[in-house]
Amino acid sequence: MKKGVSPVMGAILLVVVGVSLAVTSYYTYTSMSQDIISVQEEQIIGELELAESKIRIEWAGYCSINIRNVGDNPINLNSLGVYVNDKPYKIPLTQDFLNKNEGIVINISRDMLSGVEADISLKLGSKLSDAGKIVCPIPINGVLRATDCLANETCVVAFSGMNNSHLEDCSAGNYNYKLCVNDLSYVSLSSSDCEEEGIVTLSKNTNSQVEEYNFPTGFATKINVCAGSSKGDLNCIYSTDIAYCLSHHYGVLFSMSDSTNAHAADKDYYGKVVCCRIQ
Repeated sequence: MKKGVSPVMGAILLVVVGVSLAVTSYYTYTSMSQDIISVQEEQIIGELELAESKIRIEWAGYCSINIRNVGDNPINLNSLGVYVNDKPYKIPLTQDFLNKNEGIVINISRDMLSGVEADISLKLGSKLSDAGKIVCPIPINGVLRATDCLANETCVVAFSGMNNSHLEDCSAGNYNYKLCVNDLSYVSLSSSDCEEEGIVTLSKNTNSQVEEYNFPTGFATKINVCAGSSKGDLNCIYSTDIAYCLSHHYGVLFSMSDSTNAHAADKDYYGKVVCCRIQ
């Protein structure tokens, strides 16, 4: 006759098995729950980081970039980092926060750049975004000196006086006043078109009146004042508004009494100005 398990022992075994299963289920559930919580935390943290960094660079223009908050949360502009050629740039702020859908233009000061172009990056929290390149033209400003130009300057033309002046080649040696500028690699006079940029045109090498470069009518014999720069392309315009030149990153060289057959003078004497920049 086979012996079976007694009723008492059977009850004990059932309790032990039940407790074991319960303990195993608890630890399995707890472990799974911890894994799920961990994944959820990572997802939440990722969403918060993404929400912090929902900022869009809308455009990069001359010496400036425009950014917009395209996220749901306000962005503390004091936590926004701007880097110009990998160097931190302190943004002059008129507000502390950029709210949803708000944009702001960040102007880059010229003294942060050695050349015409610069790499721009934005950093918000732990995220770094490459904004690409901006172009920041170099204004070419003229200074009329009663002596020779300084060592770091180039003479463009010589003036017979500060105002109501005739012009001549700097090397002619008849006039004391020199129009001196920075950032030019060379200036030359040519009877043909300039290879790079023409600043103005003279009627002769000395005792000359002046006209806009490549003026369609005017002097029968044209002596073009040509210039170039190793820093970029020289660009010159003629304007009746000095403020326009300055707002478009041009410097002012001098003023002219007219578009052709004109006298020359210091910057604010006549109504037409010669404005140049490197771009």
